[in-house]
Amino acid sequence: MQGVASPSKHIQRREDDLIVFEADGVIEEADVEATLQISADILRTHPQYWILVDLRKLTGVEATARRRAATSPQNKQLAGVAAFGASTLMRSLITLIVRAMVMLGHSQLVMRFFETEAEARAWLAEQRTPPTPATR
Repeated sequence: MQGVASPSKHIQRREDDLIVFEADGVIEEADVEATLQISADILRTHPQYWILVDLRKLTGVEATARRRAATSPQNKQLAGVAAFGASTLMRSLITLIVRAMVMLGHSQLVMRFFETEAEARAWLAEQRTPPTPATR
């Protein structure tokens, strides 16, 4: 699927039940709203959704965006996030946002950081594969 431009320079696109977010600069509240719109589209046909986020060019997240991301009711259907390319500072910031989501009861998502997109996609594929019944 072709990428959708966020209100800023970020690119977001849907791949089935996955949102791919390519950060470029500061994430604003309008960017979070764009992500929530894509997630609403996914939730019309899927019980949950996942996010793959490229953080190599992320420089910050506005306070209003952090608040909106942490308090969205749609987070209950957010199953997990795989992020790659994050600096130490951005890892800390994203971790705080995810903890706020969990503490506020809006999500029980699993979040993992990776060095490469390939590693992140492999983890997502593993998470999205339903468990097979135990054999005797």
